[in-house]
Amino acid sequence: MDNGVFEPTTVGMPQGGVFFPLLANIALNSLDWHLDEHGLRFVCYADDFVVMCRSHT
Repeated sequence: MDNGVFEPTTVGMPQGGVFFPLLANIALNSLDWHLDEHGLRFVCYADDFVVMCRSHT
């Protein structure tokens, strides 16, 4: 919405698209591998992820 006028999206993937979770998994696969190789705990769902770590203070 710009100045109160709705502009429909004409590019990109729509939210809730059926292919987006698959594409996100393909794109983020190397991140998953890297985090796992370094012993970091993480939770992923589509393009959302949380990395859990401990602080050494």
